[in-house]
Amino acid sequence: MNDQTQPQNNDVVLGGRMPPLHQGVVLGGLDGLKQQLASHIVDVKLAAITQASQHGEAGLELLVQVLKQETSRQIRWAAYSVLSCRTELEIKNAISEHSPYRFFRLLFTLEGSYVQGTGSYSHIFVISPDSQHLVTHSLNETLKVWDLKTGKLLNSFQGIRQGLSFGGAMTIYPDGQNCCVGYSDHRIEIKDLKTGHTTKTLKGKASDTTAIAIS
Repeated sequence: MNDQTQPQNNDVVLGGRMPPLHQGVVLGGLDGLKQQLASHIVDVKLAAITQASQHGEAGLELLVQVLKQETSRQIRWAAYSVLSCRTELEIKNAISEHSPYRFFRLLFTLEGSYVQGTGSYSHIFVISPDSQHLVTHSLNETLKVWDLKTGKLLNSFQGIRQGLSFGGAMTIYPDGQNCCVGYSDHRIEIKDLKTGHTTKTLKGKASDTTAIAIS
C-alpha cells in the first residue's frame, strides 16, 4: 500500500523554487496546478502549462484563462501553443480570437531591402542553418547578406549573370559560408557569401530551377 504521507505522482512541491521535500508543502491534483499557475516564477508557470492537459477538461479551462488574463507574453504564448494542438471544438472556439501574431514583437527593420530608383524589393529570403544570417534576393538581381542579431547589412553583390534571369531558387549551405542560386538556363551556381564569387557551377537538364535542397 502506498504511504499517503509521501509525495505521489503529479504532486506539486511548494516552499521554494527547488526545495527538499522535507521543507515543502505537498499539494496534488488541480489545486497544485492552480498554485503553480499563480506563482511569480516563470519556470514554475511554464512547467504547469505543460502538465495542464493531464488534468483533463479542468486543466484545459485553466489554460484558456491564462491565455485571456496573463500579462506575460511568454506565458500566454506557452498556453496558446498547448491549446492550439487540441482538437476539441470548445478549445478551438475559445482560442479562435487569439491570433498567434499578437505574440510577435518587432526586433528590427532591415534597411535597404528596397532599392531606391528601381522599384525593386527583396522577394526571396533564406535564413542560414545557425539562424545567424539572412540572404535576400531582389528583383534587380542583387544578393544581400544580413546579420540577424543586429540587422546590419554585411555584404551586397550581383547575384545574376548578364543575360540570365533568376530561377526563383536559393538555399544556404549547412556551414553558412556559401549559397546556391538557380538560374533560368538550368545552371546552379555556388557562391561564397563573404566575397560573392562563384566557386562552382552545376549544369542541369531540367527546366528552370525552382527549388534547391542540400543534404
